[in-house]
Amino acid sequence: MGLVEIHPRTFNRRFGEKPSASRSFIDTPDAYDHEPLPVIGQPHPEFATLICITVNKTTGGDDPRTIKYQCSYEPAPSCEQEPNPVDRCDRWAVTLSSSTVPCTTHLIDDGAGLVEKPLLNTAGEPISNVKKRNADVRMAVQGNRASFPLQTVLANVNKVNSDTWASGASGTWLCSGASATQETEIVENLAVDFWSVSFEFLYRPSGWTIPVQNVGMNYLRSDTNGKRYLYRVSVRAPDNSLTAAPTPQPLNDDGTLKTTGEPTIRQIAVYNYIDFNVAFGEPPTDEDE
Repeated sequence: MGLVEIHPRTFNRRFGEKPSASRSFIDTPDAYDHEPLPVIGQPHPEFATLICITVNKTTGGDDPRTIKYQCSYEPAPSCEQEPNPVDRCDRWAVTLSSSTVPCTTHLIDDGAGLVEKPLLNTAGEPISNVKKRNADVRMAVQGNRASFPLQTVLANVNKVNSDTWASGASGTWLCSGASATQETEIVENLAVDFWSVSFEFLYRPSGWTIPVQNVGMNYLRSDTNGKRYLYRVSVRAPDNSLTAAPTPQPLNDDGTLKTTGEPTIRQIAVYNYIDFNVAFGEPPTDEDE
């Protein structure tokens, strides 16, 4: 028996598409030479930028003793040429989508540029149950891990970045979800079990705090002894009597009633912060390629 390559070799390249190549081998009793069979991750002998990604074996045919091998080649980064799947680099992807979020503010031009103001009606009352469209930048990272990644998932999902990460300031990236699937590959005739893990992130330039108008149906007031009590907000009725306010009214930061001016906007933090560099590192930039 001898393993020889069947020529010609094929090489395909088309504008706008990645190149590919293939090689064929036959193991037959009619041959006495023995060429090495390509292994996954090995460069093409003529095109070093192409690596072997599949090796297909076919037995039998016209001669049941004949074995044929079909090897295909495609481009891949150097870190993906590792035969062991756990040693390969993570791969990143970015998409853009939109979602519906609560709207509590609007933008107006104050002469010096656009500023954010509370969403009020002409009487100065807060407008509720308003939604707006929000553009979401989605980024995903997929990689292979040797062990079950439960602790990494629990530590990072529903957290925001504590430091500058992926060109975003602190608090602008949210880890929104993760998935993991157990896989098996053959490396040097040995079965390697690993986990194919994917994490998804959402980016918002304004951050992941929730803007709310500082308004309420009740307010805090101190008595003569300095003790604070909760009071219902009152408004003047047409007969000049005081009656309970039908809508929330502006409050100060200390919970007292705000008698003049529009409501302030409070940024409520609802997600914990974590350093994404520990689990994921930095996505590659143009300088890294």
